[in-house]
Amino acid sequence: MTMTIQEITDREQWNNFLTSQPRGHLLQSYEWGELNKYLGGRIYRLGALEDGSLVGAMLLSVAPVPLPVRVPGLHFDWFYSARGPTVDSPDSPALAALIEHARKIARMEHAVVLRVEPNIADDDPAMDTWLAAYHDLGFRSNPISVHGRRSWVLDIRPTADQLLANFKMNWRQNVRSAERKGVVIREADGDADFDAYYNLLTITSERDAFFIHSKDYHKEI
Repeated sequence: MTMTIQEITDREQWNNFLTSQPRGHLLQSYEWGELNKYLGGRIYRLGALEDGSLVGAMLLSVAPVPLPVRVPGLHFDWFYSARGPTVDSPDSPALAALIEHARKIARMEHAVVLRVEPNIADDDPAMDTWLAAYHDLGFRSNPISVHGRRSWVLDIRPTADQLLANFKMNWRQNVRSAERKGVVIREADGDADFDAYYNLLTITSERDAFFIHSKDYHKEI
């Protein structure tokens, strides 16, 4: 079998592969890459193909390294794969091939860091094997993550009543109590609603000490 690494430009091919993988994630989707470009970033969509079939994928974002002091002519980039690369197992040949190709591009662009945060749960039975695979590829563990360590996914195809039935009893009671007190859910409309949302987000982030993106960033997405 012959494996090659190439940039993927076919949206359907990319997303079909990601949705077929148990560790596929929104932050590796074709659309997330488009959002990065829309916001002024640069990306690479690397695909590992085995005899023409996609067996691995890695969305790479390129961003400037923030420097404490701006020096004319001095510029460094770092490469980051949020919830990637996506491969089916830690011993997949696609993993090493994708990482090596990413390193090659990073060297060409004089990047100083290649960081990956693959979509592997902390309690994954194969976590030790995954860690060993990445260590063998030269990576070191970083306890500080760029994105939240866990992503919760909810299937919203059931009806509202069916979704509510799956809540814990006290959560159901809180929802019904809010309804009785006049709380309603509606689609936001206009700048006033957006300002109220971002103000609430700011208060929550300050209270619970977590990072949020700028107001303009949230407005764009």
